[in-house]
Amino acid sequence: MRTALLGEIVEFRGGGTPSKARPEFYAGNIPWVTPKDMKSWLVDTSAQKITAQAVVESAAKLIPSASVLVVV
Repeated sequence: MRTALLGEIVEFRGGGTPSKARPEFYAGNIPWVTPKDMKSWLVDTSAQKITAQAVVESAAKLIPSASVLVVV
């Protein structure tokens, strides 16, 4: 059996929080998952939602569904 470094078999992504000073960023339908939303094995919703504008104009990133989320 061959072992591998985790970075060889997965892609790590990080992002940034859209500015809270821009309330228009938080008026959308894109789930904005935070550690508060990660209380179970399956995350199917989020307390906050962001707009496409927030993704474009901040360090926020879209993550594909069925991804594994890890809080660090």
